[in-house]
Amino acid sequence: LHRARTQLRRELAPLAPVPFAASKKEVPMVEVKVEDVLVRVTANDPSKIVLETPAIILLKEKSGERSMPIFVGLPEGANLAAPLADHKFPRPTTADLTIELLRATGGTIERIAITSIRDNTFYAHISANGDEVDARPSDAINLAVRATAPILLEESLLDEYGLGERTLVQKIEHVAAKIGLELPAGTWKSLSLELLLAQEVMRWTSRPER
Repeated sequence: LHRARTQLRRELAPLAPVPFAASKKEVPMVEVKVEDVLVRVTANDPSKIVLETPAIILLKEKSGERSMPIFVGLPEGANLAAPLADHKFPRPTTADLTIELLRATGGTIERIAITSIRDNTFYAHISANGDEVDARPSDAINLAVRATAPILLEESLLDEYGLGERTLVQKIEHVAAKIGLELPAGTWKSLSLELLLAQEVMRWTSRPER
């Protein structure tokens, strides 16, 4: 069993994400901010979210005009839109709980970094107390916003997957087609507090346990 584990570890090692801090070469990074969180709303009623579609986090560089969208789950998008609108859930979400646990134990989030993309999936790292932790970008961004920590993005990703000459809608539709996501009829709209409070998605993020 020990030899089998060693062999399996050896075979899986090339597939493991490379920690940002362990990179031997300097990788140009750009500090970005969350510009917006968008959701798909129905064509005949813009006050209703199409629950079967993902949310879009739009990242924009702090010292420039380049932007890049990231597809995330609708609950993760709702979790991010709430603190951006200065709204607190009745019960703490996982991101809220994580931040409070860090504070209680004297820990801090120093920064988060989105560093690579593989198989149409972005990868991120969270820097906390000098260590690097692998994370989904949606989780990392949620924590960074709550901790007011810098959000870094590898510049090559911004160049290659940013909006470029496309509009935001054109870029979203291009990415959706690339990953095989069929978008129902509707339009993209900022996830405002009013829209958030009116939707079932709110219950997904803060429902009580029974």
